[in-house]
Amino acid sequence: MAGDKSNARDELIALTEEYKETELAAYSLDLLLGISTPEDSASNLLLADSLVLDEKVPLNVKYIVDKWTVINDSKRGELQSGESMLEKYKESIFDNEITIVFATALAGNGLADQAIVLVKEAFKDENDSPEILESLLKSIELQEFYNQSGSIEKPLLGSDEKDIQFAAYPNPFNASTNLAFRLEDAGHVSLVVYNTLGQKVRTLLDASLESGRHEATWNGQDEFGQTASTGVYLCRLISGDRRQTIKVVLTK
Repeated sequence: MAGDKSNARDELIALTEEYKETELAAYSLDLLLGISTPEDSASNLLLADSLVLDEKVPLNVKYIVDKWTVINDSKRGELQSGESMLEKYKESIFDNEITIVFATALAGNGLADQAIVLVKEAFKDENDSPEILESLLKSIELQEFYNQSGSIEKPLLGSDEKDIQFAAYPNPFNASTNLAFRLEDAGHVSLVVYNTLGQKVRTLLDASLESGRHEATWNGQDEFGQTASTGVYLCRLISGDRRQTIKVVLTK
């Protein structure tokens, strides 16, 4: 397993460097930083610095570096970089997305009230898409269950519940979103993404899993490797007689 991850990292690094002057590098870099461990931080920093300093590298690639700086700093309880990035990307095409990243960081550090205020202010004019704000606030609420290392502080499932509550973060998302959930019992799990018409977009999980915490990542692509359209999608998780559906918002 460790060898597979190492190979994946090497491939993602190679892709990022090969296509660094195109927007495609943003996708490989986002995946690379998403699977990285603390042991990878030194090599990641060298790569990030080279991308940020290269004038030919497009803005969306440099944004991915900044996004993951906020995420990784927040895991250590450091929120200053998030505040800086909010100002840096204010009124840019990444304005709303960095707001969600920082709001998630605030919620993960026990500052959900501040996160809610931030999100409501950012999306106060999104009257044509109220489901976006609803989804964001739900995501922040669920994020309170997670500690800085990403583990769950208390069970999401009660003995009399039939739902599986799980969180999508970041949400809305651009390149990829993580779907985290906890299984009370081992068993077969199905996790499928649908569009709002009820059409299947992508099967993320169809396997037997042990009890405990699990994650799946959706990179915004359908079963054929094509990037899905901007909009709201439904992620349905089923395990035995327990099930739950949440909304995620794909932005461009």
